[in-house]
Amino acid sequence: MTLIRPASGYAEASDLNMYYDVAGDGPPLLLFHGGMGTAGMFEALRNKLNAHWTTIAIEQQGHGHTADADRPLRFDRMADDTAAAIRSLGLERCHAFGYSDGGNVALGLAIRHPGLIDRVAICGTNANNDGLEPAMLSHLVKGAKEVPERVAAGLPAMLREAYEAAAPIPENWPQLVHRVFDLAATFEGWPQEQLQRIESPILVMVGDHDVVTVEHATWLSQQCPRGQLCVLPRTDHLAPISRALWVSTILNDFLAEDLDAPMPMAAAHE
Repeated sequence: MTLIRPASGYAEASDLNMYYDVAGDGPPLLLFHGGMGTAGMFEALRNKLNAHWTTIAIEQQGHGHTADADRPLRFDRMADDTAAAIRSLGLERCHAFGYSDGGNVALGLAIRHPGLIDRVAICGTNANNDGLEPAMLSHLVKGAKEVPERVAAGLPAMLREAYEAAAPIPENWPQLVHRVFDLAATFEGWPQEQLQRIESPILVMVGDHDVVTVEHATWLSQQCPRGQLCVLPRTDHLAPISRALWVSTILNDFLAEDLDAPMPMAAAHE
């Protein structure tokens, strides 16, 4: 791959100009942040990935440096936006890592734009709302109906501060919060038949104390024909931040491994 220059900028995607940030050296690895997040949330993770990969973090509609558009957030459209941005950057057959909502962007790419994506890893991602802990789902559904400013005021300050430091209109923070809560509350899930047609190898990562259930992550890894499962012990929903060393090590191995080689016990009997 020819390293993208400049190292940060905007890629055209339909009615959006999507912000991207490039670092590292090696094959391209796309990074998709979580809901209400920015590319900056991957700083600790990228510090451990950039020796092996050219990491390209892309900020979604209304997130970080990317301006909002006059339409709700929906994962299928976010995947299409991202595909357009990838093409405008001259990339193809990239690996992808998606965290939380970003995992659904990665799944959407694997489903809707398979020619752009090679291997996919996701972490803390629910492919439908049955995969969320009931208390979290109730919180999201309730929040989507409340006054955005009130919901926004109850979120961690680090999310708001990161948004306000990057956003073209910092005052739009409550609007983004409402859009993300609405995205989660109205998510109907990826149809099972679409998951079962994914050609890319998929690594499904989840914390054992995540807001996404281990049962759902197990189910999702079994739906994808080339799915794998990784459960991180004593880990909540912030795995890429709090467990950056673990996540990066597992991710590096997954992306580099010969997935057609036999498992060790099978190889021992050959």
